[in-house]
Amino acid sequence: MLGEQGMAEEQVREEVGRLLLIDELVQEQGQVQAPSEEELRAYYEELTGSVDGADDAAATGGADDSSVPAFDDVQEQLAEQLTRERENEALATILEELEEDAEIVRNL
Repeated sequence: MLGEQGMAEEQVREEVGRLLLIDELVQEQGQVQAPSEEELRAYYEELTGSVDGADDAAATGGADDSSVPAFDDVQEQLAEQLTRERENEALATILEELEEDAEIVRNL
């Protein structure tokens, strides 16, 4: 399948290796905590409150909650998404710290 997309096996292995190293770095230095149920509920409310038209419909008394899944149905996905966001923030912080400590010469 990857060959059909024009990627050589060696390229795929290198990319996966880089991704694994990044994940390992974030796990070791990122200090990312799993979100609590309270944090997940707040995140859920933040996301569902920003659904297009949800605020307008609620204000007019015509809210249609059928398009918004129940918290229990999406709790696991929310946990994964929030954890991934936290990992990305941790990675950005780690990279900023590394850049501050490094001697970088940029040639334009």
